[in-house]
Amino acid sequence: MTTLPLPSFQPALRKGRGIVLALGLACMGASAASAAPIVANFTDGNSSSQVDAYTGVAGDGWATAWGTARNTENSSQTITVTDSNPFPDGGNRLSVSLTSTHSAARGLTVARRYDGVNLAKAQTISFDFRLDSTPAETRRFYFFDSTLSDPTLSGEAATNTWSIRVNANGRVLLGNGRSGANAVFYTVPSGDITLSAGTPYRFTIEVSPAAVAAESSYTVRIENLTNPVDVYQSAALAFIGSHTATGGNLNFYSSLEAVSSSTTLTYSLDNISVVPETSTVALASAGLVSLGLARLLRPRRVEVAR
Repeated sequence: MTTLPLPSFQPALRKGRGIVLALGLACMGASAASAAPIVANFTDGNSSSQVDAYTGVAGDGWATAWGTARNTENSSQTITVTDSNPFPDGGNRLSVSLTSTHSAARGLTVARRYDGVNLAKAQTISFDFRLDSTPAETRRFYFFDSTLSDPTLSGEAATNTWSIRVNANGRVLLGNGRSGANAVFYTVPSGDITLSAGTPYRFTIEVSPAAVAAESSYTVRIENLTNPVDVYQSAALAFIGSHTATGGNLNFYSSLEAVSSSTTLTYSLDNISVVPETSTVALASAGLVSLGLARLLRPRRVEVAR
């Protein structure tokens, strides 16, 4: 039996296979590049010249350094990177403290803007959060995305897209559309999850902007990092503002009620990341299809009986 090569069109097949293979590898490479998350792990400590630091500088997908907004009268802030009392995975964390001596509520927002992803496409935002001190005068927290370029003290404004509120008693409320001028919040049942002081939690927000603002949505997952069975997953929620893209400005807000003497509220942040989801999946799928097609186009030989 003699093995014969296929006819003379084989060089064209080889060339076509090479093109398809190159396209597949390019898609996979682009997928890997786009999959790289924008992160803030505070590995560079306290610095104004390193990206992964506080206050940091722009770079690696971050459009700005960290910034703040605060009701300044009779209040102060202390924000620092420390490796003491870390989250379960160790390393540095950002410690944020608000101190007030005011007879009216005071608030503090720590924020950073990112531009390393397509804001009109799906994204996954995650961060670790822990209440370190919760005086009786603790008011509430908001974690939210804003379309404003600067830090803001309003967690319920129409300029926001997704928004998470945590009350002083640890109850979690999730923004779910608007009613007139007011944001609507869904209250998570206390039996599903309630935040406790000293316990670290991971928040994961999967955002799905849409070409029609009313169809833009997001989901929230909250995990107790010390108790794996203590997990909450929301259904789809509507943006609290009419937007077809996220703002790309992450805001972390804390506040104190009126106080009669100096009072300090402290919390920690770590492992902040923004990951572009849709483009990554699409490119990876295209790459796999192309590689599969290239395999089908491999040169073959046939055997002929003599």
